[in-house]
Amino acid sequence: MQLLLLTASLMVKRSTENRALLWLCSAAPATVLLFSHAETLPFRLVSLAAWLPALFLVTGWPYSSSRKGIRALVERSDISGTVTAAEVLLPGLSGTVLCSLTALLAGNTVPWQFWIIAPLFSFSTAMLLLAVEQKLQNPGRFVLLLLWMAGLSGKLSFKPLIFTEYPGTVIETSLTQGGTHPDTFILLAILLLGISGSLWYLSKRYSS
Repeated sequence: MQLLLLTASLMVKRSTENRALLWLCSAAPATVLLFSHAETLPFRLVSLAAWLPALFLVTGWPYSSSRKGIRALVERSDISGTVTAAEVLLPGLSGTVLCSLTALLAGNTVPWQFWIIAPLFSFSTAMLLLAVEQKLQNPGRFVLLLLWMAGLSGKLSFKPLIFTEYPGTVIETSLTQGGTHPDTFILLAILLLGISGSLWYLSKRYSS
Protein backbone atom coordinates (compact mmCIF):
# COMPACT_ATOMS: atom_id res chain seq x y z
CA MET A 1 0.00 0.00 0.00
CA GLN A 2 2.86 2.40 0.81
CA LEU A 3 4.43 1.79 -2.58
CA LEU A 4 1.06 2.32 -4.24
CA LEU A 5 0.65 5.67 -2.51
CA LEU A 6 4.26 6.63 -3.24
CA THR A 7 3.81 5.97 -6.94
CA ALA A 8 0.56 7.94 -6.98
CA SER A 9 2.16 10.89 -5.19
CA LEU A 10 5.10 10.90 -7.62
CA MET A 11 2.73 10.93 -10.59
CA VAL A 12 0.83 13.90 -9.17
CA LYS A 13 4.00 15.77 -8.16
CA ARG A 14 5.62 15.34 -11.57
CA SER A 15 2.50 16.51 -13.39
CA THR A 16 1.92 19.58 -11.22
CA GLU A 17 5.53 20.68 -11.76
CA ASN A 18 5.24 20.43 -15.57
CA ARG A 19 4.05 23.83 -16.81
CA ALA A 20 3.54 22.68 -20.39
CA LEU A 21 1.31 19.84 -19.18
CA LEU A 22 -0.67 22.21 -16.98
CA TRP A 23 -1.26 24.47 -19.97
CA LEU A 24 -2.30 21.49 -22.09
CA CYS A 25 -4.84 20.30 -19.53
CA SER A 26 -6.13 23.84 -19.04
CA ALA A 27 -6.60 24.25 -22.79
CA ALA A 28 -8.76 21.12 -23.06
CA PRO A 29 -11.87 22.59 -21.35
CA ALA A 30 -11.42 25.81 -23.33
CA THR A 31 -11.36 23.77 -26.54
CA VAL A 32 -14.60 22.02 -25.55
CA LEU A 33 -16.26 25.38 -24.92
CA LEU A 34 -15.03 26.67 -28.27
CA PHE A 35 -16.08 23.75 -30.45
CA SER A 36 -19.27 22.56 -28.73
CA HIS A 37 -22.80 23.79 -29.28
CA ALA A 38 -24.77 24.85 -26.22
CA GLU A 39 -27.03 21.80 -26.36
CA THR A 40 -24.12 19.33 -26.54
CA LEU A 41 -21.73 21.12 -24.18
CA PRO A 42 -22.75 19.22 -20.99
CA PHE A 43 -22.19 15.86 -22.70
CA ARG A 44 -18.78 16.89 -24.07
CA LEU A 45 -17.71 18.05 -20.61
CA VAL A 46 -18.72 14.70 -19.12
CA SER A 47 -16.53 12.88 -21.63
CA LEU A 48 -13.66 15.31 -21.05
CA ALA A 49 -13.85 14.72 -17.30
CA ALA A 50 -13.43 10.98 -17.85
CA TRP A 51 -10.07 11.17 -19.58
CA LEU A 52 -8.61 14.49 -18.40
CA PRO A 53 -7.05 12.93 -15.25
CA ALA A 54 -5.32 10.32 -17.43
CA LEU A 55 -4.01 13.05 -19.74
CA PHE A 56 -2.72 14.98 -16.72
CA LEU A 57 -1.11 12.04 -14.91
CA VAL A 58 0.12 9.83 -17.75
CA THR A 59 1.53 12.26 -20.33
CA GLY A 60 5.30 11.92 -20.10
CA TRP A 61 5.16 9.55 -17.13
CA PRO A 62 6.51 6.31 -18.71
CA TYR A 63 9.89 7.88 -19.53
CA SER A 64 10.12 10.33 -16.63
CA SER A 65 12.93 10.34 -14.09
CA SER A 66 10.38 9.79 -11.31
CA ARG A 67 9.20 6.53 -12.83
CA LYS A 68 12.72 5.36 -13.61
CA GLY A 69 13.70 6.03 -10.01
CA ILE A 70 10.88 4.08 -8.41
CA ARG A 71 11.24 1.24 -10.92
CA ALA A 72 14.92 1.01 -10.04
CA LEU A 73 13.98 0.56 -6.39
CA VAL A 74 11.69 -2.39 -7.05
CA GLU A 75 13.16 -4.03 -10.15
CA ARG A 76 14.90 -6.72 -8.07
CA SER A 77 11.86 -7.47 -5.94
CA ASP A 78 8.49 -9.05 -6.53
CA ILE A 79 6.51 -5.88 -5.83
CA SER A 80 7.04 -4.14 -9.17
CA GLY A 81 3.44 -5.00 -9.98
CA THR A 82 2.34 -2.48 -7.35
CA VAL A 83 3.90 0.34 -9.36
CA THR A 84 2.23 -0.95 -12.51
CA ALA A 85 -1.12 -1.13 -10.73
CA ALA A 86 -0.80 2.44 -9.43
CA GLU A 87 -0.10 3.72 -12.94
CA VAL A 88 -3.53 2.47 -14.02
CA LEU A 89 -5.52 2.81 -10.81
CA LEU A 90 -4.81 6.49 -10.12
CA PRO A 91 -5.86 7.91 -13.51
CA GLY A 92 -8.64 5.33 -13.89
CA LEU A 93 -10.24 6.01 -10.52
CA SER A 94 -9.72 9.77 -10.82
CA GLY A 95 -11.41 9.78 -14.22
CA THR A 96 -14.33 7.73 -12.94
CA VAL A 97 -14.94 10.03 -9.97
CA LEU A 98 -14.56 13.28 -11.92
CA CYS A 99 -16.73 12.01 -14.77
CA SER A 100 -19.46 10.89 -12.38
CA LEU A 101 -19.50 14.19 -10.52
CA THR A 102 -19.65 16.13 -13.79
CA ALA A 103 -22.56 14.02 -15.00
CA LEU A 104 -24.49 14.64 -11.80
CA LEU A 105 -23.79 18.38 -11.88
CA ALA A 106 -24.78 18.67 -15.55
CA GLY A 107 -28.42 18.43 -14.54
CA ASN A 108 -29.56 15.80 -17.04
CA THR A 109 -31.05 12.43 -16.18
CA VAL A 110 -28.19 9.95 -15.97
CA PRO A 111 -29.06 6.50 -17.36
CA TRP A 112 -27.93 3.36 -15.59
CA GLN A 113 -25.70 2.48 -18.54
CA PHE A 114 -23.52 5.47 -17.73
CA TRP A 115 -22.43 4.02 -14.37
CA ILE A 116 -21.03 0.99 -16.17
CA ILE A 117 -19.44 2.90 -19.02
CA ALA A 118 -17.76 5.58 -16.88
CA PRO A 119 -15.24 3.26 -15.13
CA LEU A 120 -14.75 1.11 -18.23
CA PHE A 121 -13.94 4.18 -20.30
CA SER A 122 -11.73 5.83 -17.66
CA PHE A 123 -9.58 2.75 -17.18
CA SER A 124 -9.46 2.15 -20.93
CA THR A 125 -8.20 5.68 -21.45
CA ALA A 126 -5.55 5.26 -18.77
CA MET A 127 -4.19 2.07 -20.33
CA LEU A 128 -4.41 3.44 -23.87
CA LEU A 129 -2.48 6.58 -22.96
CA LEU A 130 0.12 4.53 -21.07
CA ALA A 131 0.62 2.33 -24.13
CA VAL A 132 0.82 5.32 -26.47
CA GLU A 133 3.25 7.17 -24.21
CA GLN A 134 5.41 4.07 -23.83
CA LYS A 135 5.77 3.37 -27.55
CA LEU A 136 4.78 6.38 -29.65
CA GLN A 137 4.98 9.44 -27.41
CA ASN A 138 4.39 12.60 -29.51
CA PRO A 139 3.01 10.86 -32.65
CA GLY A 140 0.62 8.87 -30.48
CA ARG A 141 -0.63 11.98 -28.72
CA PHE A 142 -1.20 13.64 -32.08
CA VAL A 143 -3.37 10.74 -33.31
CA LEU A 144 -5.45 10.76 -30.13
CA LEU A 145 -5.81 14.54 -30.40
CA LEU A 146 -7.13 14.21 -33.96
CA LEU A 147 -9.68 11.61 -32.83
CA TRP A 148 -10.82 13.84 -30.01
CA MET A 149 -11.13 16.88 -32.27
CA ALA A 150 -13.14 14.80 -34.75
CA GLY A 151 -15.56 13.96 -31.95
CA LEU A 152 -15.90 17.59 -30.92
CA SER A 153 -16.44 18.79 -34.46
CA GLY A 154 -19.56 16.67 -34.87
CA LYS A 155 -18.51 15.71 -38.41
CA LEU A 156 -18.91 12.02 -37.60
CA SER A 157 -22.64 11.31 -37.35
CA PHE A 158 -22.21 7.63 -36.40
CA LYS A 159 -21.56 8.09 -32.70
CA PRO A 160 -20.23 4.57 -31.92
CA LEU A 161 -17.13 5.49 -33.96
CA ILE A 162 -16.27 8.36 -31.61
CA PHE A 163 -14.94 6.38 -28.66
CA THR A 164 -13.49 9.53 -27.04
CA GLU A 165 -17.06 10.67 -26.34
CA TYR A 166 -18.67 7.48 -24.97
CA PRO A 167 -19.51 8.70 -21.42
CA GLY A 168 -21.26 11.84 -22.60
CA THR A 169 -22.79 10.22 -25.67
CA VAL A 170 -24.57 7.52 -23.67
CA ILE A 171 -26.32 10.25 -21.66
CA GLU A 172 -27.14 12.20 -24.81
CA THR A 173 -28.59 9.21 -26.66
CA SER A 174 -30.69 8.21 -23.65
CA LEU A 175 -32.46 11.57 -23.88
CA THR A 176 -33.29 11.33 -27.58
CA GLN A 177 -35.63 9.11 -29.55
CA GLY A 178 -34.15 6.76 -32.11
CA GLY A 179 -30.49 6.46 -32.96
CA THR A 180 -28.05 4.19 -31.16
CA HIS A 181 -29.44 2.42 -28.11
CA PRO A 182 -27.51 3.21 -24.88
CA ASP A 183 -26.93 -0.51 -24.27
CA THR A 184 -24.76 -0.55 -27.38
CA PHE A 185 -22.22 1.66 -25.68
CA ILE A 186 -21.75 -0.87 -22.88
CA LEU A 187 -20.63 -3.46 -25.41
CA LEU A 188 -18.44 -0.91 -27.15
CA ALA A 189 -16.89 0.17 -23.84
CA ILE A 190 -16.09 -3.47 -22.99
CA LEU A 191 -14.51 -3.86 -26.43
CA LEU A 192 -12.51 -0.66 -25.93
CA LEU A 193 -11.31 -1.94 -22.55
CA GLY A 194 -10.14 -5.18 -24.15
CA ILE A 195 -8.27 -3.37 -26.92
CA SER A 196 -6.71 -0.82 -24.58
CA GLY A 197 -5.73 -3.51 -22.08
CA SER A 198 -4.11 -5.59 -24.81
CA LEU A 199 -2.13 -2.63 -26.16
CA TRP A 200 -1.04 -1.69 -22.64
CA TYR A 201 0.04 -5.26 -21.90
CA LEU A 202 2.00 -5.51 -25.14
CA SER A 203 3.68 -2.17 -24.53
CA LYS A 204 4.77 -3.37 -21.08
CA ARG A 205 5.88 -6.77 -22.33
CA TYR A 206 7.98 -5.49 -25.21
CA SER A 207 9.22 -2.24 -23.72
CA SER A 208 12.94 -1.85 -23.82
